[in-house]
Amino acid sequence: MAFARLTHRLARTARRAVARSRALSFSFPGPRKLADITKLPLLERESAARVKEIWTEHHAGSPDAVGVALDAAAHAELRARAAPCPMLVLPVHREGGFFTLVAQFQERHFLLAPLETYRADPANASPCLSVALYDELCTSKGVGLVRADVVGAQLTRAEGATTLSLLLDADLEPALYGAHVRPFNL
Repeated sequence: MAFARLTHRLARTARRAVARSRALSFSFPGPRKLADITKLPLLERESAARVKEIWTEHHAGSPDAVGVALDAAAHAELRARAAPCPMLVLPVHREGGFFTLVAQFQERHFLLAPLETYRADPANASPCLSVALYDELCTSKGVGLVRADVVGAQLTRAEGATTLSLLLDADLEPALYGAHVRPFNL
């Protein structure tokens, strides 16, 4: 409920900035390929449960990356919902308050930048979180992989993990998507 109220308030402010610059978007070098992160042929030999376990373990010790494994249907739904509704605002809570990130979906990844930076210059806003979607194992294993990389020092890994969770919830939970993400993009 608190997420809904906060998102509603942030949406009013962010909607104005996004509406003015909808034709503009920020960009960032594309995410790394899955084969650059893992030994894909070895993953293909494992069971779906083991792939999820390996992905989680691989990212558990990372200082700047978070990994989540989704079932293939959820992974496909995420992409299907994000494509027509690519913009979203998310709060990042810190001691003494919060700041807002604007997320934009581009083909197979989300880029998230501080709203103030995006508002000032959408085309040159530097992302502080890049979320890549990997579907290479969806058909063979029924597993879609998601990786969030914290870029720079604006976010901690814990904040990146929380933001990734909020992003996934907003796009995958029908009630949140219908009440917040879809209307925000209309």
